[in-house]
Amino acid sequence: MKLENEITVEVLETKENVIKSISSNGFKLLKEYDINDIYLVKKEFENCKNYNELLNNSILIRDISEKPNIRKLITYKQKHIDDNGNILNQINANVEINNIDDAYNMLKLIGYIDLMKISDHISVYQKNNEDELALQFVNNRIYIEIEEKCEHTGKRYESLDDMKSIIKNLNLPIKDENYYAKKAEDILNDKN
Repeated sequence: MKLENEITVEVLETKENVIKSISSNGFKLLKEYDINDIYLVKKEFENCKNYNELLNNSILIRDISEKPNIRKLITYKQKHIDDNGNILNQINANVEINNIDDAYNMLKLIGYIDLMKISDHISVYQKNNEDELALQFVNNRIYIEIEEKCEHTGKRYESLDDMKSIIKNLNLPIKDENYYAKKAEDILNDKN
């Protein structure tokens, strides 16, 4: 289980222009992979209108495909959000599984119900073996995410402002100037 900070923005620009901006700012493509998530929620939260509470009571069955490697996980996420909707931090816990269908059927047997599915194509970019960002194409939306600790370079950003400055330097239009976009909530909004 890990506790981390990150920023995520929804970008209001075409895929081509986002990639062009990232590249012109010195970022190079490091790797690409896909994540397919099935969100399941406890039946008693079926009609919950508070998306944060709903998602904090959800389990994800996650299929990560980074050719030639494939990982299958059961994932639990919990976001701690302040009164302004900013994500203060997030807890992630993962358990490796062998079979997605078996895990799905087990969770259904113990009372979980389908909430949604999210498909995420991720391109990780790196600049000068230091800065790192993930360009994410999620169910027809475009996001950029920067995590406090860079997975590949090991760099740790000192503050949220340091991470925000990377995004600002890209000069891309950001939805509502929101640095705490919540992808799963956006998909739930699309669904309802």
